[in-house]
Amino acid sequence: MQTRYMQKNRCFGYAVPIKPRYIVVHSTGCAVKDKDALFDIWNTEKTGACPHAMVDDTGGYITLPLTCKGWHVGAAGNDFTVGFEICEPPQMAYVAGTHNSVVDTGAYVPGAQENIEDFNRRWRHAVEMAAYMCRETGLGAENIVNHAEAHKLGFASNHADTGHWFPLFGKSMEDFRAEVAKALQERMPPQPDRPIYRVQVGAFYQIDNAKRLAQALIDSGYEAMVVGQ
Repeated sequence: MQTRYMQKNRCFGYAVPIKPRYIVVHSTGCAVKDKDALFDIWNTEKTGACPHAMVDDTGGYITLPLTCKGWHVGAAGNDFTVGFEICEPPQMAYVAGTHNSVVDTGAYVPGAQENIEDFNRRWRHAVEMAAYMCRETGLGAENIVNHAEAHKLGFASNHADTGHWFPLFGKSMEDFRAEVAKALQERMPPQPDRPIYRVQVGAFYQIDNAKRLAQALIDSGYEAMVVGQ
């Protein structure tokens, strides 16, 4: 897992603070080469999407600080959720006319061994990402929902993910939450034996000056973000 912020995305520049109450699991709803390809698509000023993270079959990127508002659920839920995308594999296919909500299981065969192994890798990295987000936000596995569940709860746009894909491999969101809960129990965060001190660096009237300093800190290996008042 790496931190790779989408600094060209307008959402990153706005840096609107939030206090998350849910973690939303998305999948792309289309075939994606890998997380680098998805990163390049969304790391632009023109895009209207900005999740907090993304995973594929090899690992994950943190693309937005978990303390900042993202653009991922398409509704008011952006104000109190963090979310990440699971890249669907390059061989993914959908039934025409279903708005990418019904998988074409003739073209993308769930029973094929290569697809089973590929799904299991993506699932594992998704569980790891969700567990990381739980630890960072203080939320529990019970606060994890997918996009479809978030819509039913009334704070997301109407999407099928991940309910169109997980069941093809015998998995559900209940299974996902259970595995995240297990991962959290197996890796309890260490309790600090001394106080932790945070440093605030700089205050500017011009946002470009703030962004330059933040970038310099990131380039030096520190986490940094611009927060407006």
